[in-house]
Amino acid sequence: MSVIDSATFEAISYVWGTHSRNEIVICDGKRLKITKNLRTALQRVRLPGGTRRLWADSICINQEDPNERGHQVALMGDIYSKAT
Repeated sequence: MSVIDSATFEAISYVWGTHSRNEIVICDGKRLKITKNLRTALQRVRLPGGTRRLWADSICINQEDPNERGHQVALMGDIYSKAT
């Protein structure tokens, strides 16, 4: 069973912009490099003092693996349809 079948989540849609991953965020204790546009989008939907489960393609899909990326892109319609 995949995470999208077992958990409530929100999918975040944003303009990729530049592919430069110069921004750092901490997610589940791990440092992730993301684009400036994604960082801005995450800051805008953030719940101060609360948590929310978000799905963002550039974080949830390994962009360095063409096979995974191709497979996951094919599933994006399903992912967005299951988001709340």
